[in-house]
Amino acid sequence: MPPPNKKSKIAHERNMQGAKGFQKQTPDTNSQEEEAQDSDSEFESDNEFFQSDWDEVTKLLNEEVSKLERGPYYRGDSERTKRRKEQAKREMAQSMAGSKTLKAYWSPLLAKSNEDTESSKKEVVQSKLTIEQALEQLDDGVGRSKPSNEGVLAYEHARLLTLRLYFERILNGETKGFVSEQLAEQIWRKGPHQARRICEWGNEFLTTGALSRHRQGTHAKIDPLIDNENFSIACKEWLRITKVESRSPLELKMHIEKVILPDIENSRKTISESTCREYMKKWGYTFGAHAKDVYMDGHEREDVQIYRTQFVKRMLDLEPRMSTFIGEEMVQKRPTLRDGEKEVVMVTHDECAFHANDAQSRMWMAEGEQLLRKKGAGKTLMVSGFMCPCHGVVHMKEFEPGKNCDGYWTSAHMVDHVSGSQKRSEK
Repeated sequence: MPPPNKKSKIAHERNMQGAKGFQKQTPDTNSQEEEAQDSDSEFESDNEFFQSDWDEVTKLLNEEVSKLERGPYYRGDSERTKRRKEQAKREMAQSMAGSKTLKAYWSPLLAKSNEDTESSKKEVVQSKLTIEQALEQLDDGVGRSKPSNEGVLAYEHARLLTLRLYFERILNGETKGFVSEQLAEQIWRKGPHQARRICEWGNEFLTTGALSRHRQGTHAKIDPLIDNENFSIACKEWLRITKVESRSPLELKMHIEKVILPDIENSRKTISESTCREYMKKWGYTFGAHAKDVYMDGHEREDVQIYRTQFVKRMLDLEPRMSTFIGEEMVQKRPTLRDGEKEVVMVTHDECAFHANDAQSRMWMAEGEQLLRKKGAGKTLMVSGFMCPCHGVVHMKEFEPGKNCDGYWTSAHMVDHVSGSQKRSEK
């Protein structure tokens, strides 16, 4: 409930004049004057009393809030937060100590821009126009049929025509935003961005008396390097004499930057690897695998198929007596054996052959280009080994097949290898 105002208090006192227990005082001159002032102030605004009372209530409320450990809401001004922010400022200042400020880097340009700004301000003061003066000036420049406008581009003429309609409609009382939006849609077939551009053109024309020159097509153009005949010939020659295994976009990039570009006048100093890749594709090079055309037959013979079927059946019969390994940790789970049964451990055998003429299989080759390699695989080194789930690599043996080396791998070599592996596992 809001506090009573002054008028209600005065009315209450007057109504209580004859009440029981009310001590009436003898009116004197001062009290009569005060009464007259109070009666005169009955019709005055009560904002003064209400504001003072509200200030008192606010003061009491702030005192109660200050007694709390924390305020009703966090304002981000606690002592801990202030200390943390000050510490962050000090650390930032220490890390940036000795470094130059942005002003030091841009001071020459800023000085020049300030000079340009001062000169432009003088020009602005001298050539500021009113809308009527701008319309008179545009009337002389919009007509394309005039001899003086023969070299004006269509884009520049469209801008001047837009400003002519823009100023004319503003002079008739229409707003800038409404006019610019309509002209952007009707003349330029564009939206709010073009409307803002029209307003900028209008302000620029009223300020300077002209529009800034359109910069489209005036920037320096750099011709693609691939169009340079000398560059293409040098690159193709390097690709032709370079070994196929060493041919790549990265190697071409390094050769271009170190050898070819320094000999070309007014050329760039670097080129990207992706650009070199695109150039190689345009010159007919593709990235693919080298086909050896080696095919080994015999794995689908009838006797091999019969043996494979018997082998698989035998392994399935022995599988219940083998340990299994579960999960990513490969926890070993031993089999449940019957009386008289023994656990079966599967020892695997694998071999790998390395040839002297092994080389990179995927490379960049030109269209119709065929890499001539030696027909033979070269000297061979074979590595044979047994793997056990309990002991890991049981035994590895190196073997050099060939007539003048260790001969050819036969069953006798296999038996010797197995016996050697067995002796090693027993140790």
